[in-house]
Amino acid sequence: FRLIRQNLGLGGMEMRCIDRCGFVLAAALLVTTAVAAEIEPPPVKEVITGTATFRERALLPPGALFEAVLEDVSLADAPARQVDQVRIEAGTIPPIEFKLRYDPEAIDEDLSYAVRGRIVVDGRLIMTTDAAVPVLTLGAGSAVELLLVPVGATGPADGGPVGELPASFAGDLPQGLGVRLELHQDRSYYLRTTGHGRGGATVVDRIGSWSLESTSRTLVLWDGDGPAERFHVIDEEILTMENADGELRRDPNSEPLAPELGMTGMYSYMADAGLFTECLTGRKMPVAAVADNAALERAYLEVRGGVGEAVLARIEGRIELLEIHEGGRQPTIVVDRFIEVRPGETCGARGVDAERDDEEEGDGR
Repeated sequence: FRLIRQNLGLGGMEMRCIDRCGFVLAAALLVTTAVAAEIEPPPVKEVITGTATFRERALLPPGALFEAVLEDVSLADAPARQVDQVRIEAGTIPPIEFKLRYDPEAIDEDLSYAVRGRIVVDGRLIMTTDAAVPVLTLGAGSAVELLLVPVGATGPADGGPVGELPASFAGDLPQGLGVRLELHQDRSYYLRTTGHGRGGATVVDRIGSWSLESTSRTLVLWDGDGPAERFHVIDEEILTMENADGELRRDPNSEPLAPELGMTGMYSYMADAGLFTECLTGRKMPVAAVADNAALERAYLEVRGGVGEAVLARIEGRIELLEIHEGGRQPTIVVDRFIEVRPGETCGARGVDAERDDEEEGDGR
């Protein structure tokens, strides 16, 4: 400051002002430096990658939005704490790919985290996950697959030309072939054909998903190879099979079918309960703790990658309406014979084709 006073010819009063201003400026610089030192860089975010799909063979309407949420679900008696959320256009067909971000420093390895998803159209919920998928901790990874189911799939629904669902149709076709068809509101079906020959009755059960062709009143049954059967919808009471004589009529008094067949699905076991998501129908069903269920549990626990992680399994069994928990009967898997588990595979990778491939190899074809 002396040099400034000499060069500018300033007196004592002016110089005292400069001295005080200089002190204030220096103090301000010190405070700014201290604050800057205390500001931490933003946390580094890591990513959860996911895909969402649904079994219904139908296009999503324009404007459909997909939402995925990452939550802390550790407290059973308190609302889940949201960690991140994403909202994107769903497109028209699955799969829907998405990413969720999180701060790894904020993740507690002793807590439970999960991802859930849903699809909305004009603010109206049309599909959602019926169970959250564990991620990040307690053996879970950072990649998730969400299966979305239609909202209201557990109660009566309008099936369009086929009327109220669930619905059962029955009838006889040529050559003495009896047919029973069940259509469910989640777009799954059970089909039983009964043939009568010299050796007695032969019963064949099939399951899969159904759809209605938008351009006509045609009901299409799908299995692992594509369209399996087609029916013309005469009205809510009558169906006729394409390229076959005879008709099926609605039978409101029939007992629910309990299809018995080989099944492939994603199996998981957690908290003393098994869940089986059947590949052809997309139905997620509890597994009854009877018959060969113990063999399925043992094989699963030997190969699972983490707690609650689903593994592809092949079984022979039945789908029965059983009361597993309070609240009424629900479709339940009864394992009559455990065949195998295939870690690392999913319904989308090989799924139901796995059984067919093995049978062909065994037949030498």
